[in-house]
Amino acid sequence: EQLMAAVSDIGHQIYVQPGRREDFVRLIQQDGIVSKFESQVYRKDRSVIWISENARVVRDGRGQVLYYEGTVEETTERKRAEQALRDSEILYHSLVESLPQNIFRKDKEGRFTFGNTKFCGELGRSLGEIIGKTDFDFFPKELAAKYQRDDHSVMETGAPFETVEEHRTPDRGKIHVQVIKTPLCDALGNVIGVQGMFWDVTERKKIEEALAYERDLLRALLDNIPDNIYFKDRQSRFVKVGQALAKKFNLKDSEEAVGKTDFDFFTPEHAQAAYADEQFIIRTGQPIIGRMEKETWHDGRVTWGLTTKMPFRDKDAKIIGTFGVTKDITQLKETERELAKARDAAVESARLKSEFLANMSHEIRTPMNGIIGMTGLLMDTDLTDEQRDFSETIRTSADALLTIINDILDFSKIEAGKLSIEIINFDLRDVVEGTVELLAERAEAKSIELASWVLEDVPCHLRGDPGRLRQVLTNLLGNAIKFTERGEVVVRVSKENESEQHVTIRCAVADTGIGIPHEAQNKLFQAFTLADG
Repeated sequence: EQLMAAVSDIGHQIYVQPGRREDFVRLIQQDGIVSKFESQVYRKDRSVIWISENARVVRDGRGQVLYYEGTVEETTERKRAEQALRDSEILYHSLVESLPQNIFRKDKEGRFTFGNTKFCGELGRSLGEIIGKTDFDFFPKELAAKYQRDDHSVMETGAPFETVEEHRTPDRGKIHVQVIKTPLCDALGNVIGVQGMFWDVTERKKIEEALAYERDLLRALLDNIPDNIYFKDRQSRFVKVGQALAKKFNLKDSEEAVGKTDFDFFTPEHAQAAYADEQFIIRTGQPIIGRMEKETWHDGRVTWGLTTKMPFRDKDAKIIGTFGVTKDITQLKETERELAKARDAAVESARLKSEFLANMSHEIRTPMNGIIGMTGLLMDTDLTDEQRDFSETIRTSADALLTIINDILDFSKIEAGKLSIEIINFDLRDVVEGTVELLAERAEAKSIELASWVLEDVPCHLRGDPGRLRQVLTNLLGNAIKFTERGEVVVRVSKENESEQHVTIRCAVADTGIGIPHEAQNKLFQAFTLADG
């Protein structure tokens, strides 16, 4: 009453917006009733509140206005709540529109009730084209059915749903997406649908699959390679070991080695040496490759390994530890020891054999020289033709046997590494021609032409061992004559190269005999081997 007593202009003094009073009067005069007419008005203290007015005209029987009646309700708190709700909706809408994820809402029948701009773009449709539609309108039947089963599970259990699954888009085809779905509830907590979001993780999925594949490859190596494989951190603690090494460590599971060091398995001396190696690699980045190591274990075992250790680097090439592979060569070392024993025994056997042959040859050569000498004396006496023929046969056979004995002695010297080469002045042409003359009678007996050809540019005055040269030429020419039935045998001497102090001479024997089969040529320098034919 005090307020109204002081008011002379309701429109300007009570209403914050003076025009609202005029709107109210116009409506009630026009319609005879006003319902929920909202306005802002001043209180006595000039603070502003919201009111909701309901009024109607009361008329007499002739339709004349008797009076107006109505109610006024303060709605400030409700208006504040409505404004807060609108602000919240604006904030929510701004948030979901700015997020890079696809966000959607559905009702209990699976019809879309909302989709952000990202979601609309994913489907290639406007929001108006999406509202009221279901998954079956946009996706293959099997995929849509799967999505709806997930929705029903979320609404029935009230539990969130999260997974990575296949998804199809109109433009990119099959992709992988991360999906999160939760129940959509009203103010009373009743489930009225489902809301969710998803985003493309195809590249992440590919990376994860590639990493999983690499892990599988590494695990296959660690579990199946019989060599000892390990990875260590910068403090030389094991971070991963292969199954073979875990077995050597007497561990049931390779993971039991994680965090341990060599000091837990080897003697302190061996463990300290390994630690020093690894710290050197970490400091310098220099690997240790193919080094043979003796491994001494806590339980007294001694093994041998061929080890390679490398720096272990991260993706930025920073050294974060070491890794290595050690091949157990204990059995190989044992085999080497046995082979060394066998080799020593063979060397000793060869030495004894050579010594025996040398002694035997010396013992035989002495009486053979006697036989040759006495045969020569016998041939100087008066003999019948038959006796002389017998004597010559004895002399020839004795000479041949003495040659064999001398060859055995030379072979023994070669095996013992004691064959000496004499260095004296000699005439090359005399050695070659003398050897040919020595064998001329044998060639003439088979009607074979035996000749020598020393080229003009070959120097004849040399230093070397003429006896060994004569021995080689005799063997080569003798074999050529033996296996040649007709034609010729020729020794050709040429110069290969020459310097101030040295000259290389080539002596080649050619014949028209049967030759040496190709498959037998590899046996030429095998001792006591005869190539048939």
